[in-house]
Amino acid sequence: MLRNWIFGLLLIPLIFGGLRLAENETLNQLRLYWFDSLVRYDPRDTPDDSPFVLAAIDEVSLAEIGQWPWPRNKTAELLHALFDGGAAMVVMDINFAHPDRFSPDELGKVLGEEIGQAAVLDTDAMLEQAIARGPVVLGSFRSVQDRQPTGPRPRAFPVFAPGYFSIGSDPINHIPLFDDYLEPLPDLANAAYSVANVMVSSDADGVLRELPLVVGAGDGSELGTELRFFLALEAVRIGLGEPQYIIKSTPSDRSVLRDFQGLRAVQLGQTDIPVSSSGAMRLYESVDIGAAVIPAADLMAGQAMDAVHGKIVFIGRRGIGMGDRATGSIGTLRRGIDMQVMAAEQIISGEYLHVPHAARWIEFALIWTVCIAVMLALSSRIRAQAVRMGLSVLAVFAPWAISLLAFSAPSWAAGTGSAQVHYLIDPNAAGLAGAITMLIGFAGRVVETEITKSKLRTEFARYLSPVIVDGLARQGGDHVMEPATREITVMFVDVRGFTSISENLSATDTVSLVNKFLSVISDVIFAHDGTIDKFLGDGVMAFWNAPIDQPGHRTMAFEAGVEIVRKIDALNEEVQADPYWKDILGGRDLRVGVGVHTGKASVGNFGSEKRVDYSAVGDTVNSAARIESQCKDFSATLLLSEEAVPKARMNKDKLAGTVTLKGRKMATRLYNFSPED
Repeated sequence: MLRNWIFGLLLIPLIFGGLRLAENETLNQLRLYWFDSLVRYDPRDTPDDSPFVLAAIDEVSLAEIGQWPWPRNKTAELLHALFDGGAAMVVMDINFAHPDRFSPDELGKVLGEEIGQAAVLDTDAMLEQAIARGPVVLGSFRSVQDRQPTGPRPRAFPVFAPGYFSIGSDPINHIPLFDDYLEPLPDLANAAYSVANVMVSSDADGVLRELPLVVGAGDGSELGTELRFFLALEAVRIGLGEPQYIIKSTPSDRSVLRDFQGLRAVQLGQTDIPVSSSGAMRLYESVDIGAAVIPAADLMAGQAMDAVHGKIVFIGRRGIGMGDRATGSIGTLRRGIDMQVMAAEQIISGEYLHVPHAARWIEFALIWTVCIAVMLALSSRIRAQAVRMGLSVLAVFAPWAISLLAFSAPSWAAGTGSAQVHYLIDPNAAGLAGAITMLIGFAGRVVETEITKSKLRTEFARYLSPVIVDGLARQGGDHVMEPATREITVMFVDVRGFTSISENLSATDTVSLVNKFLSVISDVIFAHDGTIDKFLGDGVMAFWNAPIDQPGHRTMAFEAGVEIVRKIDALNEEVQADPYWKDILGGRDLRVGVGVHTGKASVGNFGSEKRVDYSAVGDTVNSAARIESQCKDFSATLLLSEEAVPKARMNKDKLAGTVTLKGRKMATRLYNFSPED
């Protein structure tokens, strides 16, 4: 039965739990799809009043200014226009790693002759002067050249990274490290307020889900590595006037599990930004950016200047075929500059997605919890199968409900300022494990039910009529055979004077004659839905209202008693008509005594470890046997105690007398009925 082989189902959570801890690729992909679905279901609200503006190098600007890249004096012109319009800061998602092709040196290389500085504009110098006018954040890019590692590349200029201090282990031990950055030109970088990381990496399926808030640039040594923060994060830090970051990591302890090692948060002001162990922030997309998008050419022409006053302005490429593109969780293909602006708006909003660092273990525990809940539901003693299945289905779908709740009810953790954290918990492994457990368990339950039905049919076919056996099998379950105290009506039937009759019979004739009248009695009891407890040599013990409820058990027993007397009379006529039996019996008829009593008794499987029988014991059984023995004293064929007489049959004229049965202190009234009743 299921409760006996339920341990076999434990293989399912063992397998799925192992796959989850082992970071199975299929489960991981399902996990990512589920997290994407949550973001599509409830994206972050697009801000109505974004502190950012996007100066787009778009088709309008390209048509007005010319093809990209522009001469850097044009870029400088754009910066001057922005600062003249009151821009609070400019963030440039543009690669300035090489000299401008319109600078004197670069033009000389193209023309093959030296060009004097006075002959052409020094566009790089003009851009440097424009950058120096106000807070400007430049981007540094990772090299995409396929080259063999050559060790750390010496810096062409001293990049002064923003200040930070760490709490816990050294973040360099956990963050990504790169030695192949393409830095801005030294003069441009020195004029800038800060240089920040621009590069991001999509997951294996091409979806951009995480942004590296902090990476290492250098060889990984303490002195040879500086931290480079993400462009959008730097824009917010400078915009808020914060001088530094606080990087929070786990203590440096090798005994800590891998899941609990690494970074925990990057604190900006009073807000903790939750990050992965490697320092990545999960991008929580909105349907669109809230920042106003203005063509760069319009700004250079002095138009829409009110829109940039007091704003942080991002400059990036938005023309056809220009710039990098990425698809986020929502599924929209966006330009890289849009992702930067969206990330900055997310940081300002203080609304974050976060996969708990203990996610593997949380989901491992969830797998076991769901599977055990399903097992308990299927193996419960609840008789209604629909209820058991309903509880199992609830257990199977509980992980998805928990995941939705963790995502939809953001936590306001202590010490995180105004940050709202939407936790991402993967329900798929637990749900799938629970569903498989339910299906296998349900199949096992069906097999169990059929085995139980077969067992019940085998067990009760000796005691009950086929109709009752079928009904009992439909109820199923071991509960019908469990010990219980019930009100039952007990009948004892005995053949009078059979001992003297059997003295003159051979063994063969004795068995044949006993089988004749026991068959008659059994058929009558079965016809009235009674349970035959046992055959007592030349007698029978039977009862009603067990193992199933029979509301009219008194009436059933009464009618069975009356019919037994009639059938024995008919059997006597049959036997006397047979010359063989008439000669053996010497003309004597078979006479029976029937005693019936109703009361409480214990019913269940009684016997030894090797053999059991479904039976009833107790004072009610003993009293019924002693009432049957009173038939001789009262010259009666059918005696019922007052408790056993159906209300419809109660008649004072049928009172045979009152006796005190052996073992009972109270007197018992006995009623005598005949076949005519």
